[in-house]
Amino acid sequence: MFDRMRRNDFPDLNIYQKMIRELAEIEYDGDIKFVRNNEFFMHKQNRAYVEYARRHLPKVRMTLFSNGDYLEKADLEWASSAGVGLLIVTLHPGPTKEYDDVEVMRRAYLFRQQIGLPLQLRHFQRGAHLQFMTGFGNTTILPGLTDLGKLGHNWTALLPGAESFVRCDPCTYPLRQFVVNFGGDIFMCCIAFKDRTPENDKTGAITGNLASYDSVFQAYTSPGVVAWRQSLFNTEVKAAPCRTCIGHADYVEAGSR
Repeated sequence: MFDRMRRNDFPDLNIYQKMIRELAEIEYDGDIKFVRNNEFFMHKQNRAYVEYARRHLPKVRMTLFSNGDYLEKADLEWASSAGVGLLIVTLHPGPTKEYDDVEVMRRAYLFRQQIGLPLQLRHFQRGAHLQFMTGFGNTTILPGLTDLGKLGHNWTALLPGAESFVRCDPCTYPLRQFVVNFGGDIFMCCIAFKDRTPENDKTGAITGNLASYDSVFQAYTSPGVVAWRQSLFNTEVKAAPCRTCIGHADYVEAGSR
């Protein structure tokens, strides 16, 4: 299991570039999201991944996630020039603090001063959710915070209290996503904890490693990923870790309209 507090790990650039070149062969124009327990703007070398994708995939929609701590106006200038369409900034209150509207407003005020841009209120639900909106060049910026204890989903039953829940609803996550962590491990969805652990190996949440396949297309159609798609896109009782997952059954209905 990786330790994000004690060391920094980066994806193998050669493997990443090979994947991007293969996507360019089909003129991929979907989404690429750089996310997951990271602070993108803490390390300048992260820019190389975005810039390479933009050069080879001019039509993709790219999203970055940040906590805003290291974000400066120069970073917004770079993001806009690199074609980052969306920047989501989570205004965390601190590891020991609970969600509080006033605290989020304070963080938003400080963030506004930090980047030198006005913020417009986009969504507000008292005691549960605050989101603002601004932009720089080609990049839309959404700073804010959600109280996941009130509005979150108990994805893969990581929170207590879902032991009696049994999921039968279909799930389209493995159909809509291809999730790879920094080490190249492939996961069935973005919700399951994306670490190489004995539990993830046992449940099959890890379906292989990108370096083991001849192409990203072979990896995308590999037996492990296909098996998850077949097991989840139905109304039968789901296997672990999806058995008690309450997350986003509504996407099936929304996606069919």
